[in-house]
Amino acid sequence: MSATLGYTYLGVLSLVTMLASTSPATTPISATLRLIETSDVHGEVTGFDYFTGAVVQRGLVHSAATIRDAKAEQPNHILIDNGDLIQGSPLASWAQQHSPDQNPIIQVLNHLQFDVANIGNHEFNFGLDALWQTYAQADFAVISANIEALESASTRFPKWLRQTVVLDRTLQASDGSMQPIKIGFVGVVPPQIMMWDQQHLQGKIRSQDMVIATARGVAEVQEQGADVVVLVAHTGMPKNTALPTDAEQALHLIAQTPGIDAILFGHQHEVFPGTQVYDQLPNVDSVNGKIQGIAAVQPGVYGSHIGIIDLQLQHHDGEWQVLSSHSEARPISAAKAKDIEALVAAAHQQTLEYVKQPVGTTAIDLDHRYARIQPTASLQFIHEAQLWHLRQIQDPEIRQQLGTLPVVSAAAPFVTALSEGDTSYTLIEAGAVTLGDIGDLYRYPNTLELVRISGRELKLWLERSAEGFVAGQSESPFSYINTKIPSYNVDSFYGLEYQIDPTQPIGERITSLRYQGKPIAGEQLILVATNNYRAAGGGDFADLNGSQSIYRSPDEIQKILVDFVRQLPNQNYQPDLIKNWAIEGLSSE
Repeated sequence: MSATLGYTYLGVLSLVTMLASTSPATTPISATLRLIETSDVHGEVTGFDYFTGAVVQRGLVHSAATIRDAKAEQPNHILIDNGDLIQGSPLASWAQQHSPDQNPIIQVLNHLQFDVANIGNHEFNFGLDALWQTYAQADFAVISANIEALESASTRFPKWLRQTVVLDRTLQASDGSMQPIKIGFVGVVPPQIMMWDQQHLQGKIRSQDMVIATARGVAEVQEQGADVVVLVAHTGMPKNTALPTDAEQALHLIAQTPGIDAILFGHQHEVFPGTQVYDQLPNVDSVNGKIQGIAAVQPGVYGSHIGIIDLQLQHHDGEWQVLSSHSEARPISAAKAKDIEALVAAAHQQTLEYVKQPVGTTAIDLDHRYARIQPTASLQFIHEAQLWHLRQIQDPEIRQQLGTLPVVSAAAPFVTALSEGDTSYTLIEAGAVTLGDIGDLYRYPNTLELVRISGRELKLWLERSAEGFVAGQSESPFSYINTKIPSYNVDSFYGLEYQIDPTQPIGERITSLRYQGKPIAGEQLILVATNNYRAAGGGDFADLNGSQSIYRSPDEIQKILVDFVRQLPNQNYQPDLIKNWAIEGLSSE
């Protein structure tokens, strides 16, 4: 090679190098991934209130229209349900009893082409066999990362139930190309299911701590190559407090798990972003919808909203990265999906016939309007039915204890008025009583249990319920209600005499506590009829944890109420209201 040729070659090489170093880099590929969530639908499908006969704007028939709008806006979408789906409405109850192999709620999710469903706590209310039978009909992936079968149990998990799932999808990118992506989903449920539905689950499954299960699940989907990791958590966060620790509402701690890109949560029936109940917690942005800096959404209850998270993704060096996000809890509109109405029309009609079945009659109105602030015939009906059922027990050991120890009943109203103008309370007018009326009076598929506790524990139980009150004005009865405490956590007792003084500190509000006119000693043993949720520790009452139960009825309380009416003379309820408790300073007239 000549010197001239050599210099020319080097010059060209330098020019090529210089041009390469100054040329713009290849533009990264970007795309938007939309996550659409439903949660806590509780069997609401048709937009019809079977208890009042009113058309209402809630349920999947409305959610479906909003979901389709959200899908049309963004072609890259995944549709996820976050549990408490198949329980909570007359249609759901009818389906479990009369259409177990063709559940209309699952049919709706199939029709809407859901991709993933996480199991909620109320899915266990009907027992494992019913749960498996129902979700076996799903055309979508079903997950739960923190439950597993006991090796010693005869029950085995179905193959379709997975702890996590990774979906292979294709995204339409900003440059018009179609790009593959792997999306991992990790679902968890409160481990308290082992207490709440102990009669169905004990000796069959176990439930792991949600934080531990989430960390394991995230690692699992990452090992499978997930580009984006989505936590589907049927749990919330402590409300109105700066203390983030709560075994049931553990999301604030779970969200600190490395590797999570988006959070879909539920269980608490709140709307997030939008609520202020979590504002005292650190690293929670309830305006923009972020928890620990991660995009998060919670879509209310009964299909009132759908949750939407848009993840802005960029593909770089062979990996997808989340650049930014947007969270929205979008309210449903009056628009209905006509095809969903048609799909469930037969189930709707049969549910109407189901709730109209006669049970008996009542001589007076049974309503929960004032059930939070004074004894009512509606709650007395429940109390008397629970105590009647105990008298039917044939076990000699239980009968002996029932004959020698004080026996009382505890129950809470579920749908009660919270203000003077509130008309949404349960009302059964004097006259015919139907199955629908019984379901309205007692909304949950709880079973009856009998717990044996001490007088000291009874006092704790009453004091916990007394937290449901505040100091009010005698001329304004509803001013005594602490609306931060849900009605299902305000038990009243039948068979006791007591006063509640809401002006006193919490823990010192119960006065004049007596049984048949005599004071109750701290060490005295007492039997209390209550539901399985409370007996197992639901609501954190009196250190109850299931170990105090000496009898568990196989019957749901709804059935006990029906049986109670049918054994009455002429199947007619004619009570003399017993005013055994009162709020000091408030007239019960």
